[in-house]
Amino acid sequence: MMRDAKQASTMGFSKKWLHVWDGYNQTNLNLYIIVDPAGSVKKRADFTTMWVIGCGSDKNYYILDLIRDKFDLTGKANTLFSLVRKYTRNTRKPIVYYIRFR
Repeated sequence: MMRDAKQASTMGFSKKWLHVWDGYNQTNLNLYIIVDPAGSVKKRADFTTMWVIGCGSDKNYYILDLIRDKFDLTGKANTLFSLVRKYTRNTRKPIVYYIRFR
């Protein structure tokens, strides 16, 4: 149902809901990294996506980083570790959610 393009177009999304944020003040954000891994790197396989999302005290969500690519297992791990290092502040690390398929 959610993958039906006709259905999605009737759900209503407005571009005016999106705002550009300068990103200078990230100190008061709770950071999360969400990883949706692809099953393989084959030509017809899905892409791996990694989102870095900040949740502010103003109850807004901020997309700080987004990676969409085809990675092998080592590439996924290296990219994820790189994002964790990049967004670690002092001793506060972002919380990582890795989607697992069964």
